[in-house]
Amino acid sequence: MRALQMHPNPEVIVASLAAQFDAPVDDVASLYESEWADLAADAQVTNYLHIFVVRHVQDILRKRTSGKRH
Repeated sequence: MRALQMHPNPEVIVASLAAQFDAPVDDVASLYESEWADLAADAQVTNYLHIFVVRHVQDILRKRTSGKRH
């Protein structure tokens, strides 16, 4: 039986987001770290913080890619 992993590997998340948005991994990693720091500063519980960080990074990357289309 596989062990349940509570905190996903940030490197896997960053690589996935970079592939999803066709963005450089280094740029996505910087965004992820920045958003993590911002959200963690006020968080009392961090168990699911990565979910909110991913959503914030996705929103930022979506805005960037929609700007390139126009």
